[in-house]
Amino acid sequence: MRVIRARPGHEVILANYFAMNECHFQIWNPVVPAGHHSIDCWKNRLDERELEFDEGVSAHFIGTDETESCVVGSCSLSNIVRGVFQSCHMDYSMASCSQSHLLLISTRLCPAAKVITSARK
Repeated sequence: MRVIRARPGHEVILANYFAMNECHFQIWNPVVPAGHHSIDCWKNRLDERELEFDEGVSAHFIGTDETESCVVGSCSLSNIVRGVFQSCHMDYSMASCSQSHLLLISTRLCPAAKVITSARK
């Protein structure tokens, strides 16, 4: 598994990830409007996330296969606050087909997100 920052160009694999795992995620995630995970919506979302990353207020990561053709997990750090009190919100998800590898993926994906964002200080 490769851990990379989600960027423009990943809209197709992210749309596929959420479409393939919709039933799996509905236990934890609120219901979203139809089209929320469409390729066009992901393109817009990734463009917005690039600006947020440049401003240092969020960072979004995905775990992919070696060819970056499918997503097996994601980790997002948002509402990043710097200064004396440093904090952020963290959200992560795993593909239903990756649940047997949950420990391996979560121990690689979430710490990698922390290391990468710490380097941006």
